[in-house]
Amino acid sequence: MKLAVAVHQVGTSYVDSLLGPSDEPGTSNERDEAVDAIGAIYGKAFDGLSYMSLFDTHPAAVSSSAVVAAREQMHAQAGRGYIPWGVPHGIDPAAEGSLAAEVAIAAAGEGETAICILNIEPYAGFWVPRGEDGRAAARELVGSFLNAGGEELWLWTDARRWQLDYVEFSQWVAFGCVTRVLPETYWTVFAGSRQPTDVDVSDSIVEAVTLLAGYNVSPDRVHPTLPGDATPEHMVYGISECARLGTGRPNVWQRMNFRPETALAIAQLDDPWAGDPLDSDVPVVPPEPMPDPVRVALEHVDEASRLLREALGP
Repeated sequence: MKLAVAVHQVGTSYVDSLLGPSDEPGTSNERDEAVDAIGAIYGKAFDGLSYMSLFDTHPAAVSSSAVVAAREQMHAQAGRGYIPWGVPHGIDPAAEGSLAAEVAIAAAGEGETAICILNIEPYAGFWVPRGEDGRAAARELVGSFLNAGGEELWLWTDARRWQLDYVEFSQWVAFGCVTRVLPETYWTVFAGSRQPTDVDVSDSIVEAVTLLAGYNVSPDRVHPTLPGDATPEHMVYGISECARLGTGRPNVWQRMNFRPETALAIAQLDDPWAGDPLDSDVPVVPPEPMPDPVRVALEHVDEASRLLREALGP
């Protein structure tokens, strides 16, 4: 199967045994099958109002929308998709929305939707405004994005409740153009200093899907981001959990840590989303239904009431 792989900087993109030190096609045939796991590139194009060439010294770093268009064409020739992403700060949301639209349009191939991924997190160097200021900035950014010709926004975020509340996530997902959420399900980070277990893998994905459901984000709109430094066994298990829960096709975050053996394990998997275009919304295998927590709670209340009436008598 194939998954999209996120690129933070071209200069720290892939280990040599995959696509090479940049995200340009490598020359070695040694890891051809591992490279086959990479179905699309999510490439970072901007941070605030600056193109990534300000931070990334690699000669192929994104320095303009023309470079974004060139990278889309290069990856298309290799059979891969390419979608740009960036980190808006909310300091000048109108200008950031226009920039997001510019790179989305540049990366859209013929007949394709103009999409940009926004990394919205509450940490230093990310989304700054809070409260009503944050909601107003989000509205201004999205309005500017649409007015400039952008069509879809996907949200990359740390899907833990306090992080979502800080960035006014409920406002972001209310926009009709926001079609996907990419929660960071980094079990290799969440486990801290200990080695992650299967429970950590499952919990990171289940908790993200469950929390996002509280914001009216259905599982098919959730495309979990899996950690590139995961072991092959945990990556395979994480992908199977995504399919079981009915999420969209997951993707992989890497920063010089995408293990070749993990990429190989992905490439050798049967694809639960087979038959659909890359990054399609619904896996072919019907997922097990998730219980509605409210309905389950009410059923418990009804049962407790019944037992109490029987105990008290007429």
